[in-house]
Amino acid sequence: MSKIKENEEILEVLEEVNQWIEQFQKTLGFYQLPMTSRQSAKRIIYKFSEQMLYEHNQVTEDWEYDAFYDTVICLLPLSIIANIDVFEQVELVLDKYFTFLIYEKNLEHLICLKESLPCVCHLMMNEVYFVAEQEEMEELAQLADELGLDLSHSRDIEVFDVIVDEAKIKAESKKSFLRMIK
Repeated sequence: MSKIKENEEILEVLEEVNQWIEQFQKTLGFYQLPMTSRQSAKRIIYKFSEQMLYEHNQVTEDWEYDAFYDTVICLLPLSIIANIDVFEQVELVLDKYFTFLIYEKNLEHLICLKESLPCVCHLMMNEVYFVAEQEEMEELAQLADELGLDLSHSRDIEVFDVIVDEAKIKAESKKSFLRMIK
């Protein structure tokens, strides 16, 4: 198959995904989502569908468990640039979207995927927290280097701990202040 033909087919599939997302956004299931989930829904669904297509060559009608598992746990955390709050919405959003697909588009094979969402999303959140923790550790190590601290010496570790603790206290104070004025 030629590249042009493949690209045309991909664009058609993604256009169908967009249409289905628009239809979903008009359903009661969508409006039952909390506001934060509704704000993230289109991006979550589109990125999920896009990864299923690009990485596993599967259109919505053909989604399989192994591809679903890989996409939610491994690919979504890498393809969605967002804070942890958005990832906490994935389960709610996909649950409502899968319900829409099952009942409105007669895609009954998605029942199995829908039922496994809690477990798979829990594993995804473990991965998201792990990656976030790794990034924070790398940033802290870089900060220590910039400050000229050698974290193999206990005295430098003590100094660094004080600096990090003070920064965390200031950050928490700022968050508390912002919550108070809202």
